[in-house]
Amino acid sequence: MAREELAGPGKSRIEDISMAADLLRQLMWQLQCLEINNSRLALAIATTAGHELHEPLRELLEMVELLGMVDEPRLVEELSDQAIALIHRLAGELDHLAYAADVDYKKASPAGAIC
Repeated sequence: MAREELAGPGKSRIEDISMAADLLRQLMWQLQCLEINNSRLALAIATTAGHELHEPLRELLEMVELLGMVDEPRLVEELSDQAIALIHRLAGELDHLAYAADVDYKKASPAGAIC
């Protein structure tokens, strides 16, 4: 199937996955910044899966890159399904960390913070 044929719902799904991956990357960066300024968050990250999030995020970003290069519909669907599963996993882990640390983003990041 030619790349132009992916302009339908499949293309939209790939764009959504790419946007979600970018948002998760930004959230991870913000989480690292908040960790510097919030000891409860640092403790939650140290005692939970916080540091284990980097590998699934890397995998997700690689899948997004592959989705931009793959033309075979079955492979696109398979990669999309795997990417969506990773998105849900990462989002759940980030929610868990935020809950465990009782983070209020407005209070946790003081004005003038480095990040």
